[in-house]
Amino acid sequence: MDVANMATITLDLHEQQCFHEHIERGKNTQSNVSIAKLSIIFDVIAGGFTDINFYLKNTRIDTSLYKSLGTSSDRLMIAINEPGTYEYCFDNNGATVSHSTKMIRFEVVISFNHSLLRNNTNNDDYDDIDKKRMLNGLNQQLLMVKYEAEIQRYSMIVHHELNEQTNHMLMMWSAFETAIIVMIFIGEVYYLKHFFETKRYL
Repeated sequence: MDVANMATITLDLHEQQCFHEHIERGKNTQSNVSIAKLSIIFDVIAGGFTDINFYLKNTRIDTSLYKSLGTSSDRLMIAINEPGTYEYCFDNNGATVSHSTKMIRFEVVISFNHSLLRNNTNNDDYDDIDKKRMLNGLNQQLLMVKYEAEIQRYSMIVHHELNEQTNHMLMMWSAFETAIIVMIFIGEVYYLKHFFETKRYL
């Protein structure tokens, strides 16, 4: 059975969050082909220049598999050659241009090659396995569409909030400018009044 996870997290400055996926199947011993594939996609949807660091490793054999520095999005798919616990981390260390809190949306899919699983388990019901494979492929495509729709929705929310904040700041600045102009006008009237004032001496 394929596995999919989707989440949204918030990373403060100099914060790192890690997640783990346990995969107990590696290569097929007969064909030497990977049975499982790990897919990770993520987008930084808010926070400064939206740049973070991303790391992936197999903790069981302590091997680094992938590293991406200062990125705002990525699409990763790797074949699982060794079973183990796969750790992926999002790091907002503030080493790049942006020094702010980040919001990250990500999806993780673990898919299995059911034809290879069939050979390993000696399952004779080929039609059911092929149907499951097709359904799982369709399910992954639907999850991808759902993910992209979620990214668009979050982006619209973030942009709307940014526009609202910008409009509020512009209104406050306009009010401040108006107050300054009124104060200057009153000051000039007061100065001119006293400048042209006629003094009488008894």
